[in-house]
Amino acid sequence: MNSRFSRTLCLAGGNALVAFLYFASGYISLKLAVPPGYATAVWPGAGIAVAALLLYGRHYLPGVILGSFLTNLSLGVDPSLLQITLKAVSVAFVIAIGAGLQALVGSWLIQRYYRRDPGLLELKNIIALLALGGPLSCLLNSSWGVSTLGVAGLIDWSEYGYNWMTWWVGDSIGVLIFLPMTLIWLGKPRELWLKRRYSVTLPLVLFFSLAVFGFIFASQLENKGIEQAFRQSGETIG
Repeated sequence: MNSRFSRTLCLAGGNALVAFLYFASGYISLKLAVPPGYATAVWPGAGIAVAALLLYGRHYLPGVILGSFLTNLSLGVDPSLLQITLKAVSVAFVIAIGAGLQALVGSWLIQRYYRRDPGLLELKNIIALLALGGPLSCLLNSSWGVSTLGVAGLIDWSEYGYNWMTWWVGDSIGVLIFLPMTLIWLGKPRELWLKRRYSVTLPLVLFFSLAVFGFIFASQLENKGIEQAFRQSGETIG
């Protein structure tokens, strides 16, 4: 009985930790989001989710879904009234299901490469793990999530392509950076992964920083272009 209770407690704690990491990283990433705030340039949660299921199994799927749900629900809170609408809850829940499915599919696609080469010593296994877990599996929630926003009326369907691309790129970069970063600190065999903690982590942090600053720079250019077009339109009307 004690052993079973301990396992249950450990599993609950693990799911809570996954949910917290997903929410914390997502909350920060949403500062870079494009309107209406659901699609962002870098989404660490996508990589954390795939890593959690790859390393510890689908028992940690509830943590992924809960983390995604809480992150997206935070967008539906009216800060002035502290109210949450049924629509916001529904959208957050549907998107969370998509995030969970994406992590499940991504971990399933790459698990055979990781199991036969847990240290990722062969280049073909590294490429397969990153490509299948990242850009390929991330097609799922970018399509699922942006379609949800369209059906809910949160975006105009004419904006579907831009939001889809931003979502897909953000999730893909999140996996490409945070899946290997998680493996560095939690993957096995530990002695092999720990030897790489600086040689791999530092380039990933640099890549992450460049992605963030690149997105900020591109967003500023786009906003300036919109403002200039608006001023020219006003001058023409005047």
